[in-house]
Amino acid sequence: MNKRLIALDIRILQALGKVGPRNLSEVARAVGVPRATLRFRINRMINHPKVSLRCHATIYYPFLGMKKATVIAKAPPGKEQLLFDCMKVNDFWAHIVRSYGEGEGCLGFYTIPIEHTEEFEEFIQTIKKMEVAEEVSLYWSTCFKPGKIIPEWFNEKTLSWNLHWEKWLREMEKADTELPFALIDPEKFSNYADEIDIFILGELEKDALQHLQNIARKLSVSLQRARYHYERHLFEKKLLEDFEVFIYPYDPEYSDEVLFIIEFHNQKYLAKFANSLLNKHFVRAVGKVLDETALIIPMNLPRKELRSFIDALSDLTRRKTVKNYRYVIVDPRHYSRQTLPYRLFKRAKWTYEHEKYLRTLEELLQKS
Repeated sequence: MNKRLIALDIRILQALGKVGPRNLSEVARAVGVPRATLRFRINRMINHPKVSLRCHATIYYPFLGMKKATVIAKAPPGKEQLLFDCMKVNDFWAHIVRSYGEGEGCLGFYTIPIEHTEEFEEFIQTIKKMEVAEEVSLYWSTCFKPGKIIPEWFNEKTLSWNLHWEKWLREMEKADTELPFALIDPEKFSNYADEIDIFILGELEKDALQHLQNIARKLSVSLQRARYHYERHLFEKKLLEDFEVFIYPYDPEYSDEVLFIIEFHNQKYLAKFANSLLNKHFVRAVGKVLDETALIIPMNLPRKELRSFIDALSDLTRRKTVKNYRYVIVDPRHYSRQTLPYRLFKRAKWTYEHEKYLRTLEELLQKS
């Protein structure tokens, strides 16, 4: 029995995803509890080591002139930590984590200024040429749409999650064939932000529950000015796309974080698959590979249910819905995360120090 979460917690998580974490009074009204009760339950989920509630802003990077990249790299035996260190040399990484499944290696997520995408590809290939990685796959993608939590997949009697794979497959057949805005290939990559916007986005990416007054203090600007940028820039210019409500739905000791790359026979199947997963508690987020009918999906599942999900993918492959799939398992013992590197944004331009990154790679190799 999962006593880490109760039915009220699930309703709170649903409201946080729907309303957003910036207005807890509205969240309390949506759930039907006093604000003090709401705060108590949120703080409990934040501090519970096997829940670890976090709320993060999800940014629409094309409107910052940036392109998202996912890198899967396989390390030669003995060079796993060196690969991890090399992938962090580039300042524009967001998440770097050790991985296994297709061999020991690393998984990296990056946001790269659009004018430096070719240099980033050279950076990744340099890691391979240095024989720090045996195999490297780089996927340019759309932004990632965070998954949402709904009570329908939570059993209030047993306080545990339901995982009805047949029900999900039926839902997929009826799902919408139109992709959410975040998963549509951008027509252009143009920067609409200034330095204050970038700083606020970076802070909300760290913690979307923090008060705007706290961010204004760090910026050394008035609350009124910070609020103006938040409302008139982040929202009106659509720089802030959504909010991710992160929890461990399952005990980390008995579950796995897994990244799937899934290819489809056509765009309709891709859209149905994506939309059917965006309200599932085990889905962290969904992204789309640019110019391809393929999705990138990080998720968390109990180990026995991971096999059931793979069985479902196999069934969809036989039905000619899914064309191909691959996956790697995340090793959370070796994990690093950072927010938008706003210190590198000056005068409406990103500073990308390509030659420095290549020199640092050489230095790391020599030291090893």
